[in-house]
Amino acid sequence: MTANRFIYRSRKQLELERYNACLEGAAKAGGFATIYAHSNYLDALCAGNWGALVAGDYDQVFPLPLKRFLGLPYAVQPPFCQQLGLMGGSGPLSEKDAINAIPSFLIRVRLWANSEHAQAEEGSRLNFVIPVEENRLENLDKDARKNIQKARDKGCVIRPMVNLNMGIETYRKAWGELNENLRDDDYDRFLQACKNLQAIDRLHAIKAMSAEGELLATAIFLKGYGRLHYVCAAPTDAGRPMGIMHLVIADTLEQFPGWELDLEGSSIDSVASFYKKFKPENRPFHFIKRGL
Repeated sequence: MTANRFIYRSRKQLELERYNACLEGAAKAGGFATIYAHSNYLDALCAGNWGALVAGDYDQVFPLPLKRFLGLPYAVQPPFCQQLGLMGGSGPLSEKDAINAIPSFLIRVRLWANSEHAQAEEGSRLNFVIPVEENRLENLDKDARKNIQKARDKGCVIRPMVNLNMGIETYRKAWGELNENLRDDDYDRFLQACKNLQAIDRLHAIKAMSAEGELLATAIFLKGYGRLHYVCAAPTDAGRPMGIMHLVIADTLEQFPGWELDLEGSSIDSVASFYKKFKPENRPFHFIKRGL
């Protein structure tokens, strides 16, 4: 048994059923996990090139998405993957133990951990989460409630979005210029990752439509372990002036009353101001930096 230390296992060495069961059972075991770490998601985002630190009988895990530079492997956060880090039950090992166990053959480590661990590393990011509480829609600020009611008065409705590519293309059109580092293959891998989660009922994809049938917005949420992740959402040119994203979030809160909603935070002031209308909690997460 390796309950008191982490062992690195490559993707081929991992027992995926037990690895994913660790994530699924984390909350019951008094711990934490995020859907970003699910093997179905990482397999697509990383093209199968990832591994994980494992402690005990898959009691705790620490995924490591990998790339290569001049043939040498390194760990780096892939696009559309907000938080990784230590996950699983509240075992005897800490995040510091996991970081110290990262194999030396990885010449570089650049990872965002999760909000459940407070190791001070190389800075942190805002992370706005709408908690589960009574009357949370009634607690929104005046502007948010006004935009939600206005959209409903105009006959706007939220419908399931079967075509996931529609959501990605809407996102690219709205925010592509702010994400110039994202390439076509990043979006392609994300699309496949979403399809992988959709196949196991871990995705919530919706679109906002006008009374006349015009597309106003799209949104893709990842369905984690008691938490939804607002990972890819955007208004169209027609929906933006209406403040339609207020309705998108409000409808999701209504559909998932027992779930937290992770708005993902933002370093963009205007986006952060929008999120704050929903009275979220800030649960920051930090950066792990090792090597070159």
